[in-house]
Amino acid sequence: MTMDAYPNVYVSTNRISYKFVNFDTLNTANDTTQRIDINLVSSSSTTKPYSFESSQGLVNIFDAALPNIVTDIPGYTRYMVPNIYNGIDLHYYSNGNGLKLYYVIKPFSEADPNDIKWAINGANSTSIISNKLEIVGFNTKVTFDTPYVYQVGPSSNIIRRILLDFYWFKHICNINTCI
Repeated sequence: MTMDAYPNVYVSTNRISYKFVNFDTLNTANDTTQRIDINLVSSSSTTKPYSFESSQGLVNIFDAALPNIVTDIPGYTRYMVPNIYNGIDLHYYSNGNGLKLYYVIKPFSEADPNDIKWAINGANSTSIISNKLEIVGFNTKVTFDTPYVYQVGPSSNIIRRILLDFYWFKHICNINTCI
């Protein structure tokens, strides 16, 4: 018998990493881990990310892959990477429903949404089902909902919302299954 756990999510300037852990309740089987990376292809390597909206509590990381135990890491519910691509900021937000990503295109910039490209490494498979991106690991999956474009009015209200296809998703084949 095995027990699934929600993945841990690690965010850096140019990458989102999911770490799946499968703890076995029997002494006869090994516990297993799997890491899936979403690399932001050709994104800025010089931008400085900012975290804000601190969450309660501290995080401790006990991982055999690290040379030392890391303790007392403050958590945040928002993380922003300005100019991850030319004229495009990336906002991360998390709550009880999981991780959300927002690409914010600066008005009057020369930003090109086609610059946004992902390379997914370590997944068992990837697919687009009902216009949702599914990234499959062992015993579980991560699903990104249908992308939307919002136009925000002068008083910060949404004046237009447009449903997109996952046409912007540029998958670089590093695994056997490609979209």
